[in-house]
Amino acid sequence: FILKYGEKALTDFTITVPDKPAYLGKKYQFNIAVKSVEFPHVAIPATKVLIDISGDRISVTQLIEQLGLGELKFDLTPRESYISDFPLGAWLELGEFSGRVFELSNNSDQKYAFGITADKPEFLSFETNEFVLEPQGRKRIQPRLLIPDEDIYRNREFVFTVEAKVIGQIPEQKRFCRIRVRTQGEQ
Repeated sequence: FILKYGEKALTDFTITVPDKPAYLGKKYQFNIAVKSVEFPHVAIPATKVLIDISGDRISVTQLIEQLGLGELKFDLTPRESYISDFPLGAWLELGEFSGRVFELSNNSDQKYAFGITADKPEFLSFETNEFVLEPQGRKRIQPRLLIPDEDIYRNREFVFTVEAKVIGQIPEQKRFCRIRVRTQGEQ
């Protein structure tokens, strides 16, 4: 990605550790550096990552039990939604437009911080992307959609995936909502 002065960008990276005994009990460190397109030979250190691999082999089920994650219960509703005749060129709140309530619920006995994202953020966004829900709490999420008023977007169907997850949870637990949108036809 390209950033202008003062802009920020988020990115994810994945670390895969081979399932081999030789890696158990080891520690690794690496640095993530940023390079400029204008100065490709200059790397600016951005982040140091430390990894400590457990000496014992453990299954995901055992890890969930050890960390007490089996008690974590949350839901994102509706799981699927279809919206037709969606107008182009204006930010619209999908719940108001469709009459559906989009909601995240924490059905656990403790509070958790949640994050919510969309697979196509250039079209679909939220009033709030991160929030804390108390035990048995609920929050209405307000997905807002803008599909540009251009001929290439008329009378087309789009599929958006909304992802909710507990922030900082390892292993990650996620819930998904698929929103299918059919745009209006002729102008």
